Amino acid sequence: MNFKQTAIALAVTSAISMPISAAEENGFYAIAQIGLESMSYRGENDNKLTDTNLVSYDSVIGVAGETELTDNLTAFGRFEWNVDMSNDATRNPVKTSTTTSASNSETEAASESLTMFHRYVGVKGDFGSLTMGQTFHSYYNLVYSPTYTPWWGSDYAYLSPNPNISGRTDNGVTYAGETNSIKYSLTGYFERDGAGGSDGSEVAVSIPLGDMALGAGIRTLPDDADNTETTNFDESKNVTGVSLSGMKLGVFTIGVGYQSQDEMDAYVVSAYTDDIYRGDTYLGDFYIHLESATDASNGAATRDPFLTTLGYSYYFNDDTLIWAEVQSYDNGVDSNSIYDEDTIRVALRHKLY
Repeated sequence: MNFKQTAIALAVTSAISMPISAAEENGFYAIAQIGLESMSYRGENDNKLTDTNLVSYDSVIGVAGETELTDNLTAFGRFEWNVDMSNDATRNPVKTSTTTSASNSETEAASESLTMFHRYVGVKGDFGSLTMGQTFHSYYNLVYSPTYTPWWGSDYAYLSPNPNISGRTDNGVTYAGETNSIKYSLTGYFERDGAGGSDGSEVAVSIPLGDMALGAGIRTLPDDADNTETTNFDESKNVTGVSLSGMKLGVFTIGVGYQSQDEMDAYVVSAYTDDIYRGDTYLGDFYIHLESATDASNGAATRDPFLTTLGYSYYFNDDTLIWAEVQSYDNGVDSNSIYDEDTIRVALRHKLY
Protein backbone atom coordinates (compact mmCIF):
# COMPACT_ATOMS: atom_id res chain seq x y z
CA MET A 1 0.00 0.00 0.00
CA ASN A 2 2.89 2.31 0.72
CA PHE A 3 4.29 3.39 -2.64
CA LYS A 4 7.42 4.98 -1.22
CA GLN A 5 8.23 1.93 0.86
CA THR A 6 7.71 -0.23 -2.22
CA ALA A 7 10.25 1.84 -4.16
CA ILE A 8 12.77 1.49 -1.32
CA ALA A 9 12.22 -2.23 -1.00
CA LEU A 10 12.69 -2.72 -4.72
CA ALA A 11 15.94 -0.80 -4.69
CA VAL A 12 17.36 -2.87 -1.84
CA THR A 13 15.84 -6.32 -1.71
CA SER A 14 14.05 -7.18 -4.94
CA ALA A 15 15.42 -8.88 -8.01
CA ILE A 16 17.94 -6.69 -9.79
CA SER A 17 16.68 -7.51 -13.25
CA MET A 18 15.34 -4.03 -14.08
CA PRO A 19 15.98 -0.42 -13.10
CA ILE A 20 13.81 1.11 -10.38
CA SER A 21 11.08 3.47 -11.55
CA ALA A 22 7.84 4.92 -10.22
CA ALA A 23 6.16 1.67 -11.20
CA GLU A 24 7.10 -1.31 -13.31
CA GLU A 25 4.25 -1.92 -15.71
CA ASN A 26 3.49 -3.81 -18.89
CA GLY A 27 1.68 -1.61 -21.36
CA PHE A 28 0.64 2.03 -21.05
CA TYR A 29 0.39 3.83 -17.70
CA ALA A 30 -0.25 7.38 -16.50
CA ILE A 31 0.19 8.97 -13.06
CA ALA A 32 -0.96 12.49 -12.17
CA GLN A 33 0.61 14.18 -9.16
CA ILE A 34 -0.15 17.83 -8.55
CA GLY A 35 -0.42 20.05 -5.47
CA LEU A 36 0.10 23.37 -3.75
CA GLU A 37 3.54 24.52 -2.61
CA SER A 38 4.05 27.49 -0.31
CA MET A 39 7.66 28.65 0.15
CA SER A 40 8.81 31.32 2.62
CA TYR A 41 12.25 32.90 2.32
CA ARG A 42 14.12 36.12 3.02
CA GLY A 43 14.43 38.63 0.20
CA GLU A 44 17.42 40.78 -0.73
CA ASN A 45 16.15 43.63 1.47
CA ASP A 46 15.87 41.28 4.46
CA ASN A 47 12.10 41.17 4.11
CA LYS A 48 10.24 37.86 4.38
CA LEU A 49 8.58 36.70 1.19
CA THR A 50 6.08 33.88 0.59
CA ASP A 51 5.49 32.35 -2.79
CA THR A 52 2.62 29.89 -3.38
CA ASN A 53 2.29 27.90 -6.60
CA LEU A 54 0.39 25.02 -8.09
CA VAL A 55 3.10 22.48 -8.90
CA SER A 56 3.23 19.25 -10.88
CA TYR A 57 5.40 16.72 -9.02
CA ASP A 58 6.71 14.20 -11.52
CA SER A 59 3.39 13.47 -13.20
CA VAL A 60 4.25 10.87 -15.81
CA ILE A 61 2.99 8.91 -18.77
CA GLY A 62 4.82 5.88 -20.05
CA VAL A 63 4.80 2.55 -21.77
CA ALA A 64 6.78 -0.52 -20.77
CA GLY A 65 6.90 -4.16 -21.65
CA GLU A 66 8.93 -7.32 -21.78
CA THR A 67 9.09 -10.36 -24.06
CA GLU A 68 10.39 -13.82 -23.22
CA LEU A 69 12.94 -14.73 -25.87
CA THR A 70 14.04 -18.11 -24.48
CA ASP A 71 13.59 -20.01 -21.21
CA ASN A 72 16.44 -17.96 -19.73
CA LEU A 73 16.39 -14.69 -21.67
CA THR A 74 13.83 -11.87 -21.54
CA ALA A 75 13.93 -8.52 -23.33
CA PHE A 76 12.47 -5.43 -21.64
CA GLY A 77 12.16 -1.71 -22.25
CA ARG A 78 10.48 1.52 -21.19
CA PHE A 79 9.67 5.04 -22.32
CA GLU A 80 8.53 7.47 -19.62
CA TRP A 81 7.88 11.22 -19.84
CA ASN A 82 7.37 13.81 -17.13
CA VAL A 83 4.18 15.76 -17.90
CA ASP A 84 3.76 19.46 -17.16
CA MET A 85 0.33 19.74 -15.53
CA SER A 86 0.73 23.19 -14.00
CA ASN A 87 1.61 25.64 -16.78
CA ASP A 88 5.41 25.37 -16.70
CA ALA A 89 5.58 24.99 -12.90
CA THR A 90 6.84 21.44 -13.17
CA ARG A 91 9.62 20.51 -10.79
CA ASN A 92 12.68 19.25 -12.60
CA PRO A 93 12.32 15.44 -12.81
CA VAL A 94 16.11 15.07 -12.88
CA LYS A 95 17.07 16.53 -9.51
CA THR A 96 20.61 17.82 -9.13
CA SER A 97 22.48 19.00 -6.07
CA THR A 98 24.00 22.45 -5.75
CA THR A 99 26.13 24.13 -3.11
CA THR A 100 23.87 27.14 -2.59
CA SER A 101 20.36 25.88 -1.92
CA ALA A 102 18.24 22.77 -1.69
CA SER A 103 17.92 21.31 -5.17
CA ASN A 104 14.17 20.68 -4.95
CA SER A 105 13.58 24.37 -4.24
CA GLU A 106 14.36 25.27 -7.82
CA THR A 107 11.59 25.39 -10.41
CA GLU A 108 12.55 24.57 -13.94
CA ALA A 109 10.53 26.55 -16.45
CA ALA A 110 10.06 23.76 -18.92
CA SER A 111 10.02 24.78 -22.54
CA GLU A 112 7.98 21.71 -23.47
CA SER A 113 5.04 19.94 -21.88
CA LEU A 114 6.81 16.56 -21.99
CA THR A 115 10.30 15.88 -20.62
CA MET A 116 11.96 12.50 -21.13
CA PHE A 117 12.56 10.71 -17.82
CA HIS A 118 13.25 7.06 -18.68
CA ARG A 119 14.19 5.51 -22.01
CA TYR A 120 15.95 2.20 -21.95
CA VAL A 121 16.06 -1.32 -23.32
CA GLY A 122 17.75 -4.43 -22.01
CA VAL A 123 17.85 -8.17 -21.50
CA LYS A 124 17.74 -10.25 -18.30
CA GLY A 125 18.15 -13.87 -17.26
CA ASP A 126 20.00 -16.07 -14.81
CA PHE A 127 23.16 -14.11 -15.61
CA GLY A 128 21.59 -10.90 -14.24
CA SER A 129 20.58 -8.00 -16.45
CA LEU A 130 22.05 -5.62 -19.00
CA THR A 131 20.30 -2.24 -19.34
CA MET A 132 21.11 0.45 -21.92
CA GLY A 133 19.69 3.96 -21.87
CA GLN A 134 18.48 6.72 -19.60
CA THR A 135 17.26 5.48 -16.22
CA PHE A 136 18.41 4.88 -12.65
CA HIS A 137 21.73 3.08 -12.52
CA SER A 138 24.12 1.36 -10.11
CA TYR A 139 24.92 4.02 -7.51
CA TYR A 140 21.38 5.34 -7.17
CA ASN A 141 19.76 1.91 -6.99
CA LEU A 142 22.03 0.29 -4.40
CA VAL A 143 23.49 3.20 -2.40
CA TYR A 144 21.24 6.26 -2.41
CA SER A 145 17.73 4.96 -3.04
CA PRO A 146 17.53 3.01 0.28
CA THR A 147 17.58 6.35 2.15
CA TYR A 148 15.26 8.21 -0.25
CA THR A 149 11.92 8.27 1.59
CA PRO A 150 10.22 11.68 1.19
CA TRP A 151 7.80 12.24 -1.63
CA TRP A 152 9.77 15.32 -2.56
CA GLY A 153 11.84 17.02 0.17
CA SER A 154 15.28 15.48 -0.30
CA ASP A 155 18.27 15.15 -2.65
CA TYR A 156 20.41 18.00 -1.33
CA ALA A 157 22.95 15.45 -0.13
CA TYR A 158 22.93 13.54 -3.42
CA LEU A 159 26.32 14.50 -4.85
CA SER A 160 27.15 14.32 -8.55
CA PRO A 161 30.61 14.86 -10.03
CA ASN A 162 29.60 15.42 -13.65
CA PRO A 163 27.34 17.96 -15.39
CA ASN A 164 26.37 15.13 -17.74
CA ILE A 165 25.52 12.81 -14.83
CA SER A 166 22.68 14.63 -13.14
CA GLY A 167 22.07 12.22 -10.32
CA ARG A 168 18.93 10.22 -10.99
CA THR A 169 18.43 9.29 -14.62
CA ASP A 170 21.27 9.33 -17.13
CA ASN A 171 22.42 7.67 -20.33
CA GLY A 172 24.46 4.63 -19.42
CA VAL A 173 25.03 0.91 -19.79
CA THR A 174 24.50 -1.10 -16.60
CA TYR A 175 25.15 -4.71 -15.72
CA ALA A 176 23.49 -5.95 -12.52
CA GLY A 177 23.88 -9.35 -10.92
CA GLU A 178 23.41 -11.28 -7.71
CA THR A 179 25.44 -14.02 -6.01
CA ASN A 180 24.51 -15.56 -2.66
CA SER A 181 22.03 -12.69 -2.03
CA ILE A 182 24.80 -10.10 -2.59
CA LYS A 183 23.77 -7.64 -5.30
CA TYR A 184 26.34 -5.87 -7.45
CA SER A 185 26.11 -3.46 -10.35
CA LEU A 186 28.46 -1.77 -12.83
CA THR A 187 27.64 1.27 -15.01
CA GLY A 188 29.48 3.08 -17.79
CA TYR A 189 28.31 6.48 -19.08
CA PHE A 190 28.77 7.55 -22.68
CA GLU A 191 28.11 10.96 -24.26
CA ARG A 192 28.47 11.86 -27.93
CA ASP A 193 31.04 14.58 -27.25
CA GLY A 194 33.77 13.66 -29.71
CA ALA A 195 36.20 12.82 -26.90
CA GLY A 196 35.82 9.06 -27.15
CA GLY A 197 35.76 6.51 -24.36
CA SER A 198 33.64 6.44 -21.24
CA ASP A 199 32.37 9.64 -19.63
CA GLY A 200 32.13 8.15 -16.17
CA SER A 201 31.47 4.93 -14.32
CA GLU A 202 29.77 3.53 -11.24
CA VAL A 203 30.39 0.45 -9.11
CA ALA A 204 27.97 -0.48 -6.34
CA VAL A 205 27.19 -3.43 -4.09
CA SER A 206 24.43 -4.29 -1.61
CA ILE A 207 25.11 -6.88 1.11
CA PRO A 208 22.25 -8.34 3.19
CA LEU A 209 22.66 -8.20 6.98
CA GLY A 210 19.60 -10.02 8.28
CA ASP A 211 16.66 -7.68 7.62
CA MET A 212 19.08 -4.86 6.84
CA ALA A 213 21.16 -4.08 3.76
CA LEU A 214 24.58 -2.44 3.54
CA GLY A 215 25.16 -0.54 0.31
CA ALA A 216 28.45 0.90 -0.91
CA GLY A 217 29.52 2.46 -4.19
CA ILE A 218 31.67 4.93 -6.08
CA ARG A 219 31.04 7.22 -9.06
CA THR A 220 34.07 8.30 -11.10
CA LEU A 221 35.02 10.54 -14.01
CA PRO A 222 37.98 10.48 -16.38
CA ASP A 223 40.96 12.53 -15.13
CA ASP A 224 40.52 15.11 -17.88
CA ALA A 225 36.80 15.66 -17.28
CA ASP A 226 35.56 19.13 -16.37
CA ASN A 227 32.96 18.95 -13.60
CA THR A 228 32.81 22.60 -12.64
CA GLU A 229 29.51 23.43 -14.37
CA THR A 230 27.24 22.08 -11.65
CA THR A 231 29.52 21.75 -8.62
CA ASN A 232 32.46 23.45 -6.97
CA PHE A 233 34.30 20.15 -6.57
CA ASP A 234 36.87 20.67 -9.33
CA GLU A 235 39.67 18.73 -7.64
CA SER A 236 38.05 15.34 -7.02
CA LYS A 237 36.16 13.50 -9.74
CA ASN A 238 34.89 10.75 -7.40
CA VAL A 239 31.84 10.42 -5.19
CA THR A 240 31.90 7.61 -2.65
CA GLY A 241 28.97 6.55 -0.53
CA VAL A 242 27.70 3.98 1.95
CA SER A 243 24.21 3.34 3.32
CA LEU A 244 22.61 1.05 5.87
CA SER A 245 18.88 0.47 5.52
CA GLY A 246 16.19 -1.71 7.07
CA MET A 247 16.88 -0.89 10.73
CA LYS A 248 13.79 -1.06 12.97
CA LEU A 249 12.89 1.31 15.81
CA GLY A 250 9.32 0.92 17.01
CA VAL A 251 6.98 1.55 14.08
CA PHE A 252 9.75 3.16 12.03
CA THR A 253 12.11 1.65 9.48
CA ILE A 254 15.35 3.65 9.37
CA GLY A 255 18.07 4.17 6.80
CA VAL A 256 21.32 6.13 7.15
CA GLY A 257 23.79 7.20 4.50
CA TYR A 258 27.12 8.98 4.04
CA GLN A 259 28.63 10.45 0.87
CA SER A 260 31.93 12.18 0.26
CA GLN A 261 33.35 14.27 -2.56
CA ASP A 262 36.38 16.56 -2.43
CA GLU A 263 35.65 19.14 0.30
CA MET A 264 32.06 18.13 1.03
CA ASP A 265 30.72 15.36 3.28
CA ALA A 266 27.01 14.65 3.23
CA TYR A 267 24.86 12.70 5.71
CA VAL A 268 21.33 11.34 5.36
CA VAL A 269 18.94 9.84 7.93
CA SER A 270 15.45 8.70 6.90
CA ALA A 271 12.67 6.97 8.81
CA TYR A 272 9.24 5.87 7.62
CA THR A 273 6.28 3.86 8.85
CA ASP A 274 4.34 1.15 7.07
CA ASP A 275 0.54 1.39 7.33
CA ILE A 276 -0.22 2.73 10.81
CA TYR A 277 -3.51 1.44 12.25
CA ARG A 278 -5.55 2.17 15.35
CA GLY A 279 -7.61 -0.93 15.77
CA ASP A 280 -9.06 -1.58 12.32
CA THR A 281 -8.77 2.06 11.27
CA TYR A 282 -6.01 2.99 8.83
CA LEU A 283 -4.31 6.22 9.95
CA GLY A 284 -1.79 6.70 7.15
CA ASP A 285 2.00 6.80 7.18
CA PHE A 286 4.62 9.20 8.45
CA TYR A 287 8.21 9.89 7.47
CA ILE A 288 11.16 11.94 8.68
CA HIS A 289 14.09 12.86 6.48
CA LEU A 290 17.26 14.68 7.57
CA GLU A 291 20.17 15.76 5.38
CA SER A 292 23.30 17.53 6.52
CA ALA A 293 26.57 18.50 4.88
CA THR A 294 29.94 19.96 5.74
CA ASP A 295 30.97 22.13 2.80
CA ALA A 296 34.46 23.70 2.76
CA SER A 297 34.55 24.28 -0.99
CA ASN A 298 34.46 28.06 -0.56
CA GLY A 299 37.81 28.22 1.21
CA ALA A 300 37.92 29.18 4.88
CA ALA A 301 34.14 29.76 5.15
CA THR A 302 32.87 26.28 5.92
CA ARG A 303 29.10 25.89 5.61
CA ASP A 304 26.98 23.32 7.40
CA PRO A 305 23.65 23.29 5.53
CA PHE A 306 20.83 21.25 7.03
CA LEU A 307 17.58 20.02 5.47
CA THR A 308 14.65 18.67 7.49
CA THR A 309 11.50 17.14 6.03
CA LEU A 310 8.49 15.86 7.98
CA GLY A 311 5.80 14.16 5.94
CA TYR A 312 2.53 12.27 5.95
CA SER A 313 0.74 10.17 3.32
CA TYR A 314 -2.70 8.61 3.24
CA TYR A 315 -3.73 5.96 0.73
CA PHE A 316 -7.39 5.88 -0.23
CA ASN A 317 -6.63 2.80 -2.34
CA ASP A 318 -3.75 1.41 -4.40
CA ASP A 319 -4.26 4.10 -7.05
CA THR A 320 -4.93 7.29 -5.07
CA LEU A 321 -3.20 9.00 -2.17
CA ILE A 322 -2.67 12.41 -0.66
CA TRP A 323 0.67 13.47 0.81
CA ALA A 324 1.90 16.51 2.71
CA GLU A 325 5.36 17.73 3.70
CA VAL A 326 6.86 20.45 5.84
CA GLN A 327 10.44 21.19 4.84
CA SER A 328 13.02 23.52 6.37
CA TYR A 329 16.33 24.33 4.69
CA ASP A 330 19.11 26.13 6.58
CA ASN A 331 21.90 27.29 4.31
CA GLY A 332 24.40 27.00 7.16
CA VAL A 333 25.84 30.54 6.99
CA ASP A 334 24.11 33.39 8.83
CA SER A 335 25.28 35.98 6.31
CA ASN A 336 23.68 33.97 3.51
CA SER A 337 20.31 33.51 5.21
CA ILE A 338 18.72 34.77 1.99
CA TYR A 339 18.97 31.14 0.89
CA ASP A 340 17.11 29.75 3.93
CA GLU A 341 13.71 28.37 3.00
CA ASP A 342 10.63 26.95 4.70
CA THR A 343 8.26 25.03 2.44
CA ILE A 344 4.85 23.39 2.82
CA ARG A 345 3.57 20.99 0.17
CA VAL A 346 0.21 19.23 -0.17
CA ALA A 347 -0.35 17.05 -3.21
CA LEU A 348 -2.77 14.51 -4.66
CA ARG A 349 -1.41 11.53 -6.57
CA HIS A 350 -3.66 9.37 -8.75
CA LYS A 351 -2.88 6.57 -11.13
CA LEU A 352 -5.01 7.28 -14.18
CA TYR A 353 -4.31 4.10 -16.11
